[in-house]
Amino acid sequence: MSAISTKTAVRRVLVFGLFAAAVGSWAQIGTSTNGCRAVDVPTSRSIADAFGTIDHNNVTFASVGGSSIELQFMNQLEQPIKRLALVLEYSDADGGVVAKVPLTAQVVPSVPETAPNVFSPTGAWKAPLLSGDSVELVGDLPGVIADRCPARAAVTFASFQFVNGSSRTFAVPEWHMDATLSHIPDNLDVTPPPIREPVSVRGHLRITASGEVIKVTSSEAPSSLLSWIQDRMKSNWKFYPAFLNGHPVPSELPVIFLLSPKGTPIPKAPIQSEPTTVIRFGWSQDLFGPQNRMDRWTVMYGTLTEGTTLSFSLAGFIPQVEEKVGANNP
Repeated sequence: MSAISTKTAVRRVLVFGLFAAAVGSWAQIGTSTNGCRAVDVPTSRSIADAFGTIDHNNVTFASVGGSSIELQFMNQLEQPIKRLALVLEYSDADGGVVAKVPLTAQVVPSVPETAPNVFSPTGAWKAPLLSGDSVELVGDLPGVIADRCPARAAVTFASFQFVNGSSRTFAVPEWHMDATLSHIPDNLDVTPPPIREPVSVRGHLRITASGEVIKVTSSEAPSSLLSWIQDRMKSNWKFYPAFLNGHPVPSELPVIFLLSPKGTPIPKAPIQSEPTTVIRFGWSQDLFGPQNRMDRWTVMYGTLTEGTTLSFSLAGFIPQVEEKVGANNP
C-alpha cells in the first residue's frame, strides 16, 4: 500500500461514503470494462482465532489501473492496539481471486486531534485502539485492473502490536501476497520504441525474490518491441517481491503494456481474464493533455508517474520484509 496524500485519502473516503449511502447491502454497481464498484462486501476472517470484526468493506477498481479500499475494523482483542496489519484477499462470485490488498495503521501521537474512533486519512490515529472500539481503514493497490467485481473477501494475514510491547499474528496456511511496486525510474532521455500506431501487449514480468525484474515474456510483441520493453523494465524498476507465508519468493506478474506514438491517444486496456497490472508508455501531452508544456516520452504505472517511490506497508510486521525488502528502496 502506498503512502497517500491527505487530500487524496479524504476524497476516497467521501466517494466511498456516497457508495454506502446509495446501497444498503452488498451490491455490484457501476461495472464497466476493467472497472467496478462494490459496497459492503461480505468479509470472513478465515482464521480460527477471533481478533475483530470487519464491516462496510467498500471497494473500487478503476479502469485506468488501481483500487481503493475502505472498511470498518473493530478490535475484539483484550489489549489496546498501537499498530496493525491486515491482508485481505478479494474473490469474485466463482471464487477467482480479484486482488490481495494490505492495510496497515498505527498510533502517531503528532497527528491532529480527530473525533473518537475516527481514523485519519493517512492511516495514523492519535491514541491506541481500545478493545471494542472501531476505526476506518483506507488502502489502495496501485496499477491493477480487474474486469470482475469482488463478491466476498477474506483476511489471510493479521498482525497486531500492543501498547504493552506484546504482539499477536494470525495467518491462514500458504497465505500469499503478489509482487508490488517499489520504484518507477525517471524516463529521461529514453528513445521511444519502434512503433507507428498504438500498441497493446500482454505479458508477464518475472520478478526475483529480491524484487528485481529479470525478464519480460510475451507471445504477442514483435521481438524488437519486446526487447525495448524488457530493457526499460530491467533498468532501475524496483518491486517488492511476492511473499508466501511471510517469505520472499520469485513470481510472475501479469501485465499489459500500452504504447502509443506521438500525437495519438493511449489505447484502452482490453478486458483481462485475471487481475493485471497496466503500464502506459507515451508522450506526456497525449497522456496528460496539452496543458503539459514540456512534451516528452514518459511512463505511467496505473495512475502513478515516473519517479514515484512507494513504501511497503507490511515492513515491520514480517521480519523477512524488514531484512530483505527494505534494502530495495531507492
